[in-house]
Amino acid sequence: ARAIVGQFPEAVTDCDEALRLRPDYVNALDSRAFARLRAGQVDDAIADYDAALKPALSHAGFVTRDAREVERKKVGLHGARRRKQFSKR
Repeated sequence: ARAIVGQFPEAVTDCDEALRLRPDYVNALDSRAFARLRAGQVDDAIADYDAALKPALSHAGFVTRDAREVERKKVGLHGARRRKQFSKR
């Protein structure tokens, strides 16, 4: 409610207290992000929005782990696929 009235620092403090009591409280993260955005703290607001949206996006299946693995180095090569180059000189 304080963010709507324009009391952004107090709103951030209230949300910090709510998150101290319940760290998984998504509404407090969202409210704190809004207050920080309106106060001009864009980087902190983006971090809060990311933390607030990640559980919902994970549950919907939009945030997944990249299953690709690093290819191993082969015997006789400089790297995984890098071969010796021929030079005419």
